[in-house]
Amino acid sequence: MSETEPQISDPIEAFPPGTPTRISSAIFALLCIVPAFATVLFGAVDSATWVIISIFWALMVCLWLADGWGNRIIFFNKSSLQIPLVALILLGLVQLLPLGTSDLTLGRVSNSLSLDAYSTRFFVIRLIIFSTFFAAALAYINSEKRLKRIVVLIVIFGATMAFFGILQRLANPDGIYGMRLTPQAIPFGPFVNQHHFAALMQMTGGLTLALLLGRDTTREKKYMLAIALMISGIATVLTGSRGGLMGFLAMAGFGALLSLMSWRKSRSDENSGIQRKVIFAAGALGFGLVIIGTALLIGGNDQVLRGIGAVSADADVSTGRLHFWPIALKIFLANPLV
Repeated sequence: MSETEPQISDPIEAFPPGTPTRISSAIFALLCIVPAFATVLFGAVDSATWVIISIFWALMVCLWLADGWGNRIIFFNKSSLQIPLVALILLGLVQLLPLGTSDLTLGRVSNSLSLDAYSTRFFVIRLIIFSTFFAAALAYINSEKRLKRIVVLIVIFGATMAFFGILQRLANPDGIYGMRLTPQAIPFGPFVNQHHFAALMQMTGGLTLALLLGRDTTREKKYMLAIALMISGIATVLTGSRGGLMGFLAMAGFGALLSLMSWRKSRSDENSGIQRKVIFAAGALGFGLVIIGTALLIGGNDQVLRGIGAVSADADVSTGRLHFWPIALKIFLANPLV
């Protein structure tokens, strides 16, 4: 291997925290900007948005290679979290192999294993872009300072999107931002699909809850985090997404369970531990009631009822999912590999 050829190394060992380069700082800036940019532009579902994201991706790859060339080391985190993404990419590539037969009656116009090779190809391309950003995040969010910055950014951005989504639902404009119509979907915030917005609230709200339950967080910051989490919860309820509400509650329950387990390990007095649990449970219950009550107060009656599954007696609570699940299971059993 020549002296000028860059090597691959773990960033934790090769890149000491506190000594970032200008190129690595630019990569970190892209990691902060692109997710927010993609979310604001309709959740990155437009082809025009993906053109811009692809340009950002190419820029980040060039910066990554330039940073590796300048330091003679390509920083790459060998985390096993990347294995599922690589497996999905390989699965998509296998489905694009010319191992099938064309059948116009099934809408198959190519001889690949995939019934829709065009969609599969674009899925693989997007997954490669996602995987690259994820790998860059693992490699370049490598110091406590950068970690704190991106955590604060995610919390603030999530609460801001939640507040905007609530205002847009109350204003009830004709389309997203008052300009994009969605006649075949129920939008919320910048997302065409309200369930996708609920998923965003689960991710950003989970991080907010983790900081809220953290021991190193000051009381003043906990008040702000509680307000941010409350706004996210209200926005989730107003989406009317039952899966989103269940996910948000599961996230909150998981965080509460971890917090109680940590208290059990560190407590010195059993009575004080029981009192903490009672206070914690009462606070969690009150917090949930405030979220539901606020959603009802601002006019989210239909969304709250739909979220808790309170529908008419002759209606299907699952809205067809109980029928689709066994059919999907049969499809899987008939084609377990493909």
